[in-house]
Amino acid sequence: MLLNPVQRGSDGRRIYSDDDLEWLDLCIKLRSSGMPLADIRRYAGLVRSGSGNETARLNVLTDHERRVVEQIGQLNACLELIRLKVRLYQESAPEAGYPRR
Repeated sequence: MLLNPVQRGSDGRRIYSDDDLEWLDLCIKLRSSGMPLADIRRYAGLVRSGSGNETARLNVLTDHERRVVEQIGQLNACLELIRLKVRLYQESAPEAGYPRR
């Protein structure tokens, strides 16, 4: 389970606390950055278990950090190549109206 049980108002609508929203934001960011759901669930379970497992939590996050840094490096290499190609096309087709950089 990723989210803690959420309180409900008298009308049955969910009432989220600031802590609930912060936790949800963290889960969204971890998932958006490519962390597998199994790892997010593991991290959530560790957090719910309370203190004493900080090293395990740190390991989950540092493993993911390493993957994200690697992914950023790969994306930067892709971006450099794309920018080179754009520059080459801009220089060879100035009549297309693209601003030169």
